[in-house]
Amino acid sequence: MFRSATELRCQFAPSLRGAQPLSDLGQPLVLRFAVGSEQLGHCVRVDNVGVIGQHGDRVNYSQDELLQAFEKAGLSVHGREVRSDGVEVLGVVLGGRRLEIQPSLKRLWRVRQAIVGIVQ
Repeated sequence: MFRSATELRCQFAPSLRGAQPLSDLGQPLVLRFAVGSEQLGHCVRVDNVGVIGQHGDRVNYSQDELLQAFEKAGLSVHGREVRSDGVEVLGVVLGGRRLEIQPSLKRLWRVRQAIVGIVQ
């Protein structure tokens, strides 16, 4: 079931059909670094879409398809970025080079402020 029009529009990109939808409350995306592994995931946050995968060229191609799907529906796209390290999404920072995920500083600050508010 789709939660937003943006999430529905992702299904119009052929390379993302069947890709795992990601959220901070959902199942994790496990990338397998085996030869021939082409797994993709995508996350939608309001009007932002992120594509995550282990092959930059495939991620780039999927973003091209998304752009075309949005433009075909008359929706403008305000920016695009492909990065392999230090990508912040859903309150975490994805470290592609070191294969690690850490909470973002903004998320840590919010958690700290919540704890301080509860303790006071």
